[in-house]
Amino acid sequence: MKNKKVFGILALVLALLPIVAMFFINDLSILKTFIVVSILLEIAAVVCGFIGKKEAKGLSIAGIVIGIIGTILLCFALIGFSAFESATDCVVKGDGIAVCNYMGQEIEVPVEMLSEDQMKKEE
Repeated sequence: MKNKKVFGILALVLALLPIVAMFFINDLSILKTFIVVSILLEIAAVVCGFIGKKEAKGLSIAGIVIGIIGTILLCFALIGFSAFESATDCVVKGDGIAVCNYMGQEIEVPVEMLSEDQMKKEE
C-alpha cells in the first residue's frame, strides 16, 4: 500500500472503537463475546500501528499504546467474567449483590450476572 498514513489512522480508530462501544452495551449476556471481539480489535490496532509507524508516527504510537493497554485490561476483564461464571452456592445479600463461593473463597457478584444454577439450593 502506498499511503501508510492510513494505517496510523486505522490503528487509532481500532484501538478506540471498543472503548466507545462499551458505553452502549446493556446486555450482560453478550458482554463476554464483546470482550473477545474487542481483544481482537485491539490486537489489530497494534499491528496496524507498527505497519504505519514510519509515515504517521504520532497516530501509530497512540494506536499501539492504547491497543496494548486495552488488550491487557480486556484480558483481565475476561478472566473476571469467567470467575463469575464459575461461582457456586450464591446467596443474595441485598442491593443487587450476592455472596458466592469461588474456589473456597467468598466473592461478591452482581445478581444480574448469575444464573439460576449458581444459586444455593435450599435443603
